[in-house]
Amino acid sequence: VGIGRARGGRAVINHVLGKFDKNDEIMISNTLDKVDNAVNYYLQTNDFQKTMQKYNGLK
Repeated sequence: VGIGRARGGRAVINHVLGKFDKNDEIMISNTLDKVDNAVNYYLQTNDFQKTMQKYNGLK
């Protein structure tokens, strides 16, 4: 997860320190769901390699 780029001539500092737009909120929510799934999978399997193979690179 990165900070992305400022859009529409918005100053970088305002982009970094400002509020998320709706698209960013959706992306963050989806990412947190994937993180939750990966952590739970690891806790169930206790197999870090298997967890990385299953979840790395998911979009």
